[in-house]
Amino acid sequence: MLQKSRQLALPQKVISYYLLFSLTALVCVLVGGAWASRRAILHGTARRHLEGLEKIESSLVLSLLRNDQGRAKELLREFGETRELLACAALDENGQQIAEWPEKWKAGLPLEENSWRIRWNGLSGRHISHGDRPASWQFRIPLKAQQEKVGTLVVAIAEPDLSSAWIWGKGLGPWVVCGSLFLLAAGAVALNRLVAPFRKLEHQLREAAIQPVLSDFAPPTLPGNLAVLRGWNRVVEHLRAQAESHEWRKRLREALENRQAQKVEAILQSLPDGIAATDLEGRILFANDVLRALVAPDGENALEGRNIHECWKLADMPRTAQELFNEPSQRTCIQEIPSGEGEDRRVLRISRQPLRSSDSETGVGHVWTVRDVTQQKLANKMRDQFLDSATHELRTPLANIKAYAETLVLSDMADVEQQKDFCNTINAEATRLARLIDDLLSISSIEVGSLTLTRQNVDLERLLKEVITKVRPQMEQKHITFECHLPAKFPSMHIDKDKISATLINLLGNAAKYTPAEGRVTMRIRIEQDQLLVDIADTGIGIAEEDLPHVFDKFFRGQDQRVQHESGTGLGLSLAREVVQLHGGKLTVQSEWDKGSTFTVSLPVA
Repeated sequence: MLQKSRQLALPQKVISYYLLFSLTALVCVLVGGAWASRRAILHGTARRHLEGLEKIESSLVLSLLRNDQGRAKELLREFGETRELLACAALDENGQQIAEWPEKWKAGLPLEENSWRIRWNGLSGRHISHGDRPASWQFRIPLKAQQEKVGTLVVAIAEPDLSSAWIWGKGLGPWVVCGSLFLLAAGAVALNRLVAPFRKLEHQLREAAIQPVLSDFAPPTLPGNLAVLRGWNRVVEHLRAQAESHEWRKRLREALENRQAQKVEAILQSLPDGIAATDLEGRILFANDVLRALVAPDGENALEGRNIHECWKLADMPRTAQELFNEPSQRTCIQEIPSGEGEDRRVLRISRQPLRSSDSETGVGHVWTVRDVTQQKLANKMRDQFLDSATHELRTPLANIKAYAETLVLSDMADVEQQKDFCNTINAEATRLARLIDDLLSISSIEVGSLTLTRQNVDLERLLKEVITKVRPQMEQKHITFECHLPAKFPSMHIDKDKISATLINLLGNAAKYTPAEGRVTMRIRIEQDQLLVDIADTGIGIAEEDLPHVFDKFFRGQDQRVQHESGTGLGLSLAREVVQLHGGKLTVQSEWDKGSTFTVSLPVA
């Protein structure tokens, strides 16, 4: 951006240069005219006095060769009088004066080194001024015979009156000067009018030059019919059109950028993980709602601007987790840290990745991803418990089968009834193993998404009676009152008979397992709004409120000692819910601690 200055504008410069060069030219004309007049007078005088020198030169050469001084003097007198010379003299080859006119005129005086010079027709003369002699122009002409110098002719002419060179200036000079000045002034006025439009144009260009931002400068159109003004106006109109188009494109770009930013923010807000972006100092630039819920569950929303170190209590973290926040390196880092206390205790997996700009490899901040892995940790813990339980469940029937089989093989047992008892025990333990393996295979199918249904039209009444028959011995073994409330008419169902039967047996078996002796288990079948509802209620130990959200998780078993005392893998309810959902239904639970639980299976009739 240019700064304002006191420099002359272009029109003033043009007029100033015009006047300067015009006055210089006028002075040069005056001086040159005087000098030319002087030269003309000098050369005219020399021509008038010195014409015809060749005639006297030849005669003087003969006189000098003959040493005839009288003849030489006569020739000099005639030449001097004829040409109105001031004086003339003849010198021999040694420079000795042998003849002169007028008498006693000495031509041997030395010439002044700084005297004026004049040249005419190949002759060179000098201005002579000595003592009482009048000033003169003295020329020396060499006299030669056959290219050999035999003497010198010295001619002196009276100095011409140079004042005549300035005669024209006395009368015509003032008129010439005044006329020239008048013409200069008239030219300056005309030139000023001619460059006036350029003055306006230059002013606008200067204004444009000193603007900090050119896009904010709106130049006006200039009146006039000159081509340069019409061109300027066309440029201004074009710039205005471009400015309007640029403003429109700028607004459109801002709208698109805002829409893109809103779209990106909506995507980040919809992610299940907590997302945050921080600068190099750790200040939060963006945080989605999930991160706010994880970091500030009390409803504090103002995370932007805070340091991410303040979101967690670093003193309560392991040293490795503290390095995640304190280490300034640009490498990716992942840590799992505990958060909260008691029932609110969670495990968060925090990932930090460097954030780099698109045009540089240097980091400009970090992107943080926070995921609640509490359930995953619980699932891993329950899986480990399941493995321990499954190992125990597998080891016990296998040990029984091996023991009874070895007894049958190695002992001489004659009692047939005892052998039958051993075989029944082996069969029961094998059935127990098969059921456990089926549960494991079913869970594996669920995890890979390959669990399928084999639907068929099923006689629901017959299916329910078979289920009741299979679970009644377990009820009678614990002296549990088992009540069944069946409808008068059963709808037609298109379901997978084996999987629905296994689901109901599992639910009724759990009710019998966790209901103390002399308790009550009730199964009620009802039809409501094209839905078949199966309620299985018990008066057992119930489910703790904190365990209800996890009761259908794989490998989950409650922490109550009464639950841990019973054998189980924690897979039955997860498998039952998956089967019901594959049929388009729902499996729900209601329970109170130490009062019992009610599981409800809802299946569509159509």
